[in-house]
Amino acid sequence: MAFALTSFEGTKSVFAEGKKEKGESCSSTLASTFSNGGRNPETGVATTDLYGRCTRSHSGTSAAAPEAAGVFALALEANPKLTWRDLQHLTVLTSTRNSLFDGRCRDLPDLGLTSHDNHKSNKDDNCTHFEWQMNGVGLEYNHLFGFGVLDAAEMVMLAMVWKTAPPRYHCTAGTIDVPHEIPEHGNLVLELDTDACLGSATEVRYLEHVQAVVSFNSSRRGDTTLYLVSPMGTR
Repeated sequence: MAFALTSFEGTKSVFAEGKKEKGESCSSTLASTFSNGGRNPETGVATTDLYGRCTRSHSGTSAAAPEAAGVFALALEANPKLTWRDLQHLTVLTSTRNSLFDGRCRDLPDLGLTSHDNHKSNKDDNCTHFEWQMNGVGLEYNHLFGFGVLDAAEMVMLAMVWKTAPPRYHCTAGTIDVPHEIPEHGNLVLELDTDACLGSATEVRYLEHVQAVVSFNSSRRGDTTLYLVSPMGTR
């Protein structure tokens, strides 16, 4: 499970080198925890350090991931039967958005996207690429923060009454094995229909994960953007 961090102000971290800002969105981010996203020594994470010492300046995702592990330990203490899939469900259902936001308008290139109302996206729209969106089951998600910040109390309470998830089934939706050329200025849209292996021993009734394996050649990785869009429109 991948975790991002949010600062004490509810913003995405900014790791700066001179004037160049960093911090990328990631579709695999499940949730976030609080950590020091900048260089303010007053907002570090207190923890043990080398040589038997303590520190109050631990920061970054190096602190965020262990915090998540600690929350999971509390949930497992409340319900030792939890599997890694159960913990994913609990994370999604109990994480909170609070006042998380991306305080910067990202300086991204024109992605050449057109919305359903034929509005051509441009640099002025880049801020909206990092806003919250609602998926098909009514849960809000953000590619910077995942489903929100972990809530240890809520997770433990739900873990106490949680029923272990049923067995996991794997269904191969299909393949597109005909090469396609990506337009130099424009989009390439490929659709894949699936019946979720209906009637077979591996029929999928509740979708948990989707994996797309894509192979392509490009002279510059940064010139290519891939979007996986669900039937409900979640991107």
